[in-house]
Amino acid sequence: MTHTKTSIIIAESKELFRKGLVALLKTKSDLEILKEATTGPELLEQLKQTVPDIVLMEATLPLMNSKTVLEIIHHHFPDLRVIVLSEQPNAQLQSDLMARGANGFLSKDCDIETLYQAIHKVRTEGFFFDSTDSKAFLPAVLKEETLSALDLKNTKLPASNVTDPEPFFCPAY
Repeated sequence: MTHTKTSIIIAESKELFRKGLVALLKTKSDLEILKEATTGPELLEQLKQTVPDIVLMEATLPLMNSKTVLEIIHHHFPDLRVIVLSEQPNAQLQSDLMARGANGFLSKDCDIETLYQAIHKVRTEGFFFDSTDSKAFLPAVLKEETLSALDLKNTKLPASNVTDPEPFFCPAY
């Protein structure tokens, strides 16, 4: 069985962190760093020339915010997988970026094995979630379930079928 290398473009504005990632990832024989970018527009320009398997992208790219960059990537390169790296991860940012097409989200202070695991999972399964992700999405999920239950509680049956004038309620599953 032939294994192909996972090709990666790293989009990170901070040179020390970017060069450190490149050096670290080059030690893995199954990974190939194709290019580096320092801004959102630079990344998009590089993607016109070379589309990797995965983009490792900082959450706060300069000159074009990462939400916009993700929307453009998702529109023009729907099969391209993106892992976002953040210095200050928070649930709202993570939720926003995942909704715009990110396939994984990592804190920049994650351990090396978590980074490798994320790259492998995103390449093979399409997404990477860890316990931090679950905790980040839990408040949003609970809020949606509460809102859905309230919406259902206040929904009435059509008049022709109503035998009980009380509001129709269906418990959330």
